[in-house]
Amino acid sequence: MDRHENVLSSVIQEYVQSAVPVSSQTIAQEMNVSSATIRHILTNLEEDGYLTHPHVSAGRIPTHQGYRFYVNRLMKVKKVTWHEQQLFKREYENLKREAEVLIRHTSRIISIMTHLSGIAVFHIAKNLILDHFELVQIDPKKIMVILILKNDWVKEELIRLEEPFLLKDDFRNWLNNRFSNLALDQVKSQILSEIDNQGRQKLKLLQTIVELLNQSLIINDDEIWMSGTANLINQPEFKNEHWMEQVVRIFDQKEKLKTIFETQWSHPGLKVQIGPENPENEFQNFSLVHVPCHFHGQAVGAFGVLGPIRMNYDRVIGLIEHCTNLLEHFF
Repeated sequence: MDRHENVLSSVIQEYVQSAVPVSSQTIAQEMNVSSATIRHILTNLEEDGYLTHPHVSAGRIPTHQGYRFYVNRLMKVKKVTWHEQQLFKREYENLKREAEVLIRHTSRIISIMTHLSGIAVFHIAKNLILDHFELVQIDPKKIMVILILKNDWVKEELIRLEEPFLLKDDFRNWLNNRFSNLALDQVKSQILSEIDNQGRQKLKLLQTIVELLNQSLIINDDEIWMSGTANLINQPEFKNEHWMEQVVRIFDQKEKLKTIFETQWSHPGLKVQIGPENPENEFQNFSLVHVPCHFHGQAVGAFGVLGPIRMNYDRVIGLIEHCTNLLEHFF
């Protein structure tokens, strides 16, 4: 790394921490060189488009181009600490092993740890096909109903019965022989047509299965969660009333995130979109770091963070990469 790159890296790191334009004296003290030398380098970096300054006498701040060069060439991703690894492990241990639960919870944890807004998108392909049902007797009055689709996506529900019921293989076999390999909307309509012919206890089971089918059909469209509005509003950039309104508007426009994520389903790997690189106008004063989650070759969702362009990219990317590995393990 040459001296110009060292100076650019120092300016970005200092500005990310302080949110205050960085002076030549600050960098000169850090690098133990003269202020005149640093001023010359800062001028060169500004002429090349990597830095700018808000006022004539103010220090420099990075441009979008400066951040992009830093992320692509200069940044070293920060590894997750042992303490943070244990925190993630504890958070995941008691979660249901359902894709949307894991993805949503991951975005919430990262929001807390980065003080940015967490984003999660749950994505299920259209025309869902049932693979099979699994029914597990917990005790005489509790049965776990598990819906498994062709893409190995799972939805489950615990049924509490008013009277004891002995689950027999013939009922399991009837369900799977009758409804496997059908589209979910077909399964639902055919089960509804069968309900009148079943006993009261089987009726309860079938009603719960229909409810699970309803939930599955509802999330057939991408479902987006955003958390951490306060984290964004508390960022120095967004303290004034105009920026607060823009942050709140972002949360009302979250459906537009779909257009950003839809282009990523077939492209595995982490994506960093800095300011103007975001295709939607509402997001061009923000940075978005996100990664799609794939299971058996199919995209099941994505998670990441939304924050100011002045973002601690090395830490954010390190956390997201660690969580991606965790999710792959659980899937």
